[in-house]
Amino acid sequence: MVKRSLIASPTGVEKAKKAFKRKGWTQEYLAAEVGLQTRQSIWKFFSGKPIYRHVFIEICFALDLNPEEIALSPEDDLTPDTDHPDLDFWVEDLRQSQASTLEHQCGFVQMLDVTRPIELEDIYVDVNILPEIPHQRWLEISDFPSASEYNRSRLTKIAQQRIPVTTILEKYKHLVILGQPGAGKTTLLQALAIQCNQGSWRRDLLPIFIRLKNLPEDNLKLNSSNFLNDLFSYSPADNLAQLEHLLLQGRVLLLLDGLDEVPAKSKLLLLQKLQRFLEKYHNITCLITCRPAAYQYHLPNFTEIEIADFSDQQISSFVPKFFQLLNHHSLLNQKDYSSEILSQQFLKQIQKPKNRSIRELIKTPILLNLSCLVFQQKADFPHNLLKLYQQSLDILLTRWDMTRGIQRDSEQCNFSVAEKINLLSYLAYVMIKKDQYFVDQHHLQKYIIHYLINYQKSQKNRNELEQYVIKILKTIESQHGILVEQAREIYSFSHLTFQEYLASHWIAHHPKTSVFQTLVNHLYDPNWHNIILITFSLLPKSETLFTVIQEKSQEDIAQDVECVLFLTWVQQQAKRCQEQSNFIFVQGVLLSFGLSRNLRLQQRNLKGLTLATALVQELLFWLDFQRMITPLRVKNLAEAWLKGRELASQWGENLQVQLPSRKVSYVRVQQSMLKRDLQGLCELSLEGELAVSLNSLLLDLPSLEMKTEQLKKWWETEGNIWLEKLQNVLAQQGYSQLLQPLGDRQRQALLQFYEAQVLLVEGLTRAIDLSPDVRSHLESKLFQVT
Repeated sequence: MVKRSLIASPTGVEKAKKAFKRKGWTQEYLAAEVGLQTRQSIWKFFSGKPIYRHVFIEICFALDLNPEEIALSPEDDLTPDTDHPDLDFWVEDLRQSQASTLEHQCGFVQMLDVTRPIELEDIYVDVNILPEIPHQRWLEISDFPSASEYNRSRLTKIAQQRIPVTTILEKYKHLVILGQPGAGKTTLLQALAIQCNQGSWRRDLLPIFIRLKNLPEDNLKLNSSNFLNDLFSYSPADNLAQLEHLLLQGRVLLLLDGLDEVPAKSKLLLLQKLQRFLEKYHNITCLITCRPAAYQYHLPNFTEIEIADFSDQQISSFVPKFFQLLNHHSLLNQKDYSSEILSQQFLKQIQKPKNRSIRELIKTPILLNLSCLVFQQKADFPHNLLKLYQQSLDILLTRWDMTRGIQRDSEQCNFSVAEKINLLSYLAYVMIKKDQYFVDQHHLQKYIIHYLINYQKSQKNRNELEQYVIKILKTIESQHGILVEQAREIYSFSHLTFQEYLASHWIAHHPKTSVFQTLVNHLYDPNWHNIILITFSLLPKSETLFTVIQEKSQEDIAQDVECVLFLTWVQQQAKRCQEQSNFIFVQGVLLSFGLSRNLRLQQRNLKGLTLATALVQELLFWLDFQRMITPLRVKNLAEAWLKGRELASQWGENLQVQLPSRKVSYVRVQQSMLKRDLQGLCELSLEGELAVSLNSLLLDLPSLEMKTEQLKKWWETEGNIWLEKLQNVLAQQGYSQLLQPLGDRQRQALLQFYEAQVLLVEGLTRAIDLSPDVRSHLESKLFQVT
């Protein structure tokens, strides 16, 4: 048999080197002359190593040499033809030959709503792996956080340690990499393929990247012995022998992307053929990606891992890259905001409490992509996040598959997208109404059956329904990643934000009295606040919701007389301010200040001279309040609340005054302060009965020239009478609530009332159906107790 490779003899090498020198060429030039993409074969030719016969002959002809005079004679050439090939050379040679194809396959990614392909290395962020596959864990409902343990960062997730993907890749050769939609499975395989082909990772392997959905359906029907040709049909025919030898020697990295994207009718056959293929070439490294719910046929000898959500560090790494690419690829070249400003502002904004729902979404890479696009328009998130929620769901329900040309199997579950949204909305509402963030499969199936019977009017019998429900559940889980299995037969929504939005969607589309009553019953439950606000955005007539919530808050606060008196006093004080455009926020500041000061002063257990000093200081504040509150310009009730607490801390914080000298009596210093403040009050109230009364009280105070013991005795004997006169003056002028004691129950009731007003104010800003007159009318009802 004619050998397929030839070797230059030592004499032939010398002749070839002289001819090469006469030509004045480089090895790269000679390689190009004979049609080679790399100079590896040229180097091996001059080094006396075996190369393909046809390449050997072409090199000799290019150097004007006779191949027979250059090659070793058959008697001298004792090396087997392919028994011990140079595997490193073959790997490198095939890498070079496929470099262009692999770069086309893996070197670019198409980002959501970005009009141009993005180079992978410009955007890629290393991912982490979960040590346990969530849906394979044996856990009970009690192992998951309940509604009473309200913590958004914990709900719908049980924290697991994260492991860098490189650590796993070093340990296992056969991996199934699971991940929810948009988690970065494909991008991970693309990055590994490029890194391997460039030699920066596993330089000993030849990477082969295959999108399983692109395998022609007819190929999968061929005999399994042709599976190598099926998988590598793009490879030149004369390379298949090399490729098979590399497969046998375990020198191939096979990257199979998107097992979940293979049609159901072809998937089993594909897996069977793949299994037989791997039995023959068991030494190769093989990575397969799939969505968790779609991976039901477990390949033997494969380790299953799942990609973790993005960590804060990964988000911080992705965001600057993304905004830099947006600016670079902008067709209009608009650079109102630099990429540095955008990334800094984005990372700053998502830490704010009001954006906590966005923080949940952006842990999924595809939704982080969307959030960055929304943010870049104004370097801020929109006040109403309704469109962001809707777009996020739309991506997972339809767009993400459509952009990649994937047609999912219905699996005999012919639910339209609208029907899926209705069902998910019902499940979200029922679960959260029952304080369930995690639900076992048995109860979840009962909820779906109830929905099908009562809202879809299904005519199926019980057995048919139970089978149909299982198909519905698995289809929604595998295709969309909105409802996910968090442990064996325990489900939750993938993001708490989705559960809240979908529950609100159900309420808004079923605005019955009983449904609204559910909202009212949870008015003071923080778990429901975001649902109430989203419902305001979705309702076609939000005035009804405003009315039922306001009536509920008024009814509850009216049951406590002290609370009513306190709120009446807040309204009276707010009306003293001329800044009526800020009236709502002024009331917020007053309520916050009043509660904070009441708590501080009550805890001091004041009496006598100290109580008199505190009362005068408080009155001094309220008379001066207009000057202090007008420049505040607070924008919302959250700011108003914080400002009220800040003013309460600053104003009269230290009633226990530090003595200027140990020789000076404390009672003397405190009475001096009392006189000073009374004089200040008289100056602020130059006209009217209040000024006259305060001036009279000032004259009634004992002289500071008295001896200390006499001052103390006066306050012990006459002080209570003087203090009673001061309190009567305050009561007559409407300041009787300055130091009225409020118990814990009253403070809790007032806090709940305040939170209800905050919800209503925010709800009004989100409602899109209200006319200016109606909105103004509803605003006038805020903080009213009757």
